This record gives sequence, C-alpha cells and structure tokens, in this order.
Amino acid sequence: FSSNKILCYFLNKGKFLDYIPNILQKETSIKILMEGVDEYLTRRINSLNKYAQAKPIQIGYTNKIGEINEMVLIFDSKHVIHVNYDSNNKLVATYSNEEHKVLIQELMFEKSWNEVKSLNVLKSN
Repeated sequence: FSSNKILCYFLNKGKFLDYIPNILQKETSIKILMEGVDEYLTRRINSLNKYAQAKPIQIGYTNKIGEINEMVLIFDSKHVIHVNYDSNNKLVATYSNEEHKVLIQELMFEKSWNEVKSLNVLKSN
C-alpha cells in the first residue's frame, strides 16, 4: 500500500519501473492499494500490464484508512520495505526480514485489500 505521493515518486524518479516488466513476465502477483483514485497513477500502472503474461497488476483505492504517509512493499512473504518521509521531508526506507514484521504488514494489507474489494462488490449490486 502506498501514499500516492510516494508511489508517484517511485514511478517517475526511481528505477522502480525498470523492474516491473521483468517481474510481470514471471507471472508474479502485484497488488497496489492507493489512498485514493489518481488517474495519472492509474494510467501509469495500467500501461505496465502489457508486460503481464497472465497476472496483471491489480489496483485498489481506499479512503477508509485515512491519508497514508508511507509506502510498504512486501516481497515473497519474506521481506518488507517501509518508506516514509522523515521530519526533514526526506524519504527514508527501512528493511526487515523478521517474520513477525512481514506477517503483520501482510495481514494489514490483506484486511484492507479485502475490505476495498468487498465494498466494490456491494456498490456494483
């Protein structure tokens, strides 16, 4: 999950985009939960789906968890990277492979992801 501001930074300035096509070709599941609808970011992410062999990037939007001032990336259920702004407005990233930290972040993400998907189903009915 990510703040739109940090996600935009990674998509525009970081080398993040360089890795996505390779990852998608390996049929990896990528889910992004953003703090709200951002048409620019949505188009940017959806444009990457042309590289997906079988599993396109899934995007969810929520305003239920308030403003997110961080980005959390979880890899292989074994690694977590937490990115946020410090008091000097600089991006700071921390890494952990501690099982309990990864599990907590996964549980928080899945809870929010499932809530967003459930609400979307209710709205469409």
